[in-house]
Order: sequence, then C-alpha cells, then structure tokens
Amino acid sequence: MSSARAINELSRSKSRYRHQDELLLGFYKLPDSTAKEVSTEIYDWKYETHADSPKRAFDLASDRLGYLEIVGCRTCRWTNQKAKIYRITAKGIEHLQTIGLLSPAQAAVNVSNAFTGKPAGLSAMRSALGV
Repeated sequence: MSSARAINELSRSKSRYRHQDELLLGFYKLPDSTAKEVSTEIYDWKYETHADSPKRAFDLASDRLGYLEIVGCRTCRWTNQKAKIYRITAKGIEHLQTIGLLSPAQAAVNVSNAFTGKPAGLSAMRSALGV
C-alpha cells in the first residue's frame, strides 16, 4: 500500500484524529491541566504518544479549532517544567458529543468544566459564604 493511500484510509476511518479526540476528552475529565498531565494521568501514555500531546493540545487550542482555551502557565507535575494550562471550551464539548465520545447527559452534568471566555465570577465556596 502506498503512503498516500494509507493516509487517505486513515482520514476516512477517522483514526487519524483519535489521539487528538482522546486528549480532548482527557481535558474534559481533568480541567486546568497541562497536556502531559492529561496524557499521563488519564491514558498512561508515558512513551509513544506522550511527547506528541503538547503539540496536539496546542492544535486543539488554535483559532481554527477552538476546542481548548489556554488559561495560564504553571509547573507541570510530571516534567517539573513550565507548561501551558488548558481548559475545554463549549465548542470542544460539542465536538466530543458529535463524535460520540461524550453523551449529552454527561455534558449537562459537567458543563461547568467548559470555559466560555467570560470571567467565572465567585467560586462556589465564596457564594456559599456570601463573600
């Protein structure tokens, strides 16, 4: 099989984007995490795709896709290096529902994980205390 044909087969089967979609689902489960934290803690991808995860997360946060939002930087728990922190957007949750990795019921329960681009306001603890 030629390499062009293999690429076409991957595109048709959607497995070409599987790693990207699984990483996006990981950010849904672990909001405000780095790409390496998600890839290691959720999927145990320590070797083969671990190094690819930061690139995929950056692609998911691009203006073209907009599935993730960069919310800051901090020290990664796995690499002890400064890394970007990502949070899934409402568009990312819609994408997960479209491809079948997330049911609408799951999204409704956890919609607070989505970053809408607006300030979050008071935390739940502050609201409860009236501060």
